[in-house]
Amino acid sequence: RVVAPPTGSVLTATVWTPDGTGFQPEIALHDATGRKLAARVLANGDGTSTSQFEGATAGATYFVRVGLGASAR
Repeated sequence: RVVAPPTGSVLTATVWTPDGTGFQPEIALHDATGRKLAARVLANGDGTSTSQFEGATAGATYFVRVGLGASAR
């Protein structure tokens, strides 16, 4: 769970996996009603993923979901 800052409408998240696992993480961000925010992937490789989420409401609570990307399935 994260709370958006009091100003702005963009949130950025980075996740990574331990070295050598071969997993590629994937990030999703949902608002309190379960609506998934659109993501723009900024970096995705070598076990690290960074995504930017636009349209966040200042001060609102969001829920982060981290899973495995398609390359790990």
